Amino acid sequence: MKLSFLGIGVVLLLICLLPPSYIGLTLLRAGGGLPVWDGNVVTSGANAPVEIIRDQYGVPHIYAATEHDAFFAQGFVHAQDRLWQMMVIRQSASGRLAEWFGGSVLQDDRLARAYDYVGVSERQLAALPSEDRAILDAYAAGVNAYMESKLFRMPPEMKVLHITPEPWRSVDSLIAYKPIYQALSS
Repeated sequence: MKLSFLGIGVVLLLICLLPPSYIGLTLLRAGGGLPVWDGNVVTSGANAPVEIIRDQYGVPHIYAATEHDAFFAQGFVHAQDRLWQMMVIRQSASGRLAEWFGGSVLQDDRLARAYDYVGVSERQLAALPSEDRAILDAYAAGVNAYMESKLFRMPPEMKVLHITPEPWRSVDSLIAYKPIYQALSS
């Protein structure tokens, strides 16, 4: 009898301590994912020095000598501030969300694949004039440059879910735009 009360006490103690401990460790592990905005970065991809200044509200202001460099910097800044959102939108529009979240989103993946956002976007990219493709290439290079830079911080959501971001491709900007356009136009 005495032993069973001790066993019940241990089980109750574990039930009370394990969930808060797990949550605390997860939050501690994810806490380093906030973007770093200060510092200088040397990266390949821009043709000339680019200056990104954040105002008191954290809004980035980009100063670039060329259009290419401005779009490169825009991709860098978007990834710095919104990488998790970018990756989720791309994953969702590509019909690959179940890779991260399991079967509960399988129906959404089927719908995205039925819309063929990926195929449509690939055909649109191939049909774009070279100047427009160059803009998408510069933007994608900026996103990837951020993920390779010393300023890169894994988004907390990706740390918690143990997800490694895949490189951003030029077509990914078109893929990610499709469901947003569809939602806004309906």
